[in-house]
Amino acid sequence: MIQPLISICIPTYKKPLFIIRCLESILKQDYKEVEIIISDDSPDEDIKRAIEPYTNKLEIKYFQNSPALQSPKNWNAALDKGAGNYLLLLHQDDWFHASTALTEFINIFRQHAVDFVFCRNTAVGENGFNVYIKNAADNISHPFVEKTTNTIYDVQLNIFCYK
Repeated sequence: MIQPLISICIPTYKKPLFIIRCLESILKQDYKEVEIIISDDSPDEDIKRAIEPYTNKLEIKYFQNSPALQSPKNWNAALDKGAGNYLLLLHQDDWFHASTALTEFINIFRQHAVDFVFCRNTAVGENGFNVYIKNAADNISHPFVEKTTNTIYDVQLNIFCYK
């Protein structure tokens, strides 16, 4: 069976250590049909240099924005460049905790007729302790979401956010 392609779209701005941690977590995933889209607003080449060791391990498409697009245009630019069957927006300071996160993501789409999948995230402070756990779907009160999705499933992909 041909596996659907997931475009993992990552907007970046400086902080190359964050993108390294993010890419390391993608490498550990048990689901391998992925492309990485990096839309970089950094004024230098630090991000580009940081991802170079990963270009032979992951399919990475890197785009340097000049001038910087800024949020949320940088997010949208990354999403626009994704060619996958599914698009996943993952910020550079996020990473997958569970190695099965992408498999769970795909399985929700296979098992349910949904347009969006949101997940639980955990904010981790600089000291390494959890700051809070929050269901991303809890804060959605937008008519577009209600009109386009029958049900929002909380997949608990365990995406950890470093704040």
